[in-house]
Amino acid sequence: MTIHASSDTSSAGPAEQTPITWNIDRAVAEIGVRLLDDAYMAWLVAESESEEALASWLAPFSARPRAAAYRSYLAAVDREQAAARDLERLREITAPCLALLGEDAPAIA
Repeated sequence: MTIHASSDTSSAGPAEQTPITWNIDRAVAEIGVRLLDDAYMAWLVAESESEEALASWLAPFSARPRAAAYRSYLAAVDREQAAARDLERLREITAPCLALLGEDAPAIA
């Protein structure tokens, strides 16, 4: 079986692309948006965990020693910052996907 290269349609607009290429582009865009949603949820979880760790560290009566609670808080903040960086990068990468799907990029404060 011989596979022949097809003509490059990546520079063609949606109206000029074949239905198969358009469907593939749309599917890839939808995957990108799902990855962005997953990154957003990961950041939300990390942000919530850092809030809980902060509350535990500041709690006057805690089952954990304060030094351990502080280290736990620092680790949670590191995870939150990493998740925020991932979210920001994925937002940049998926901007064309959102445009293809006709959606606005979510604002990240």
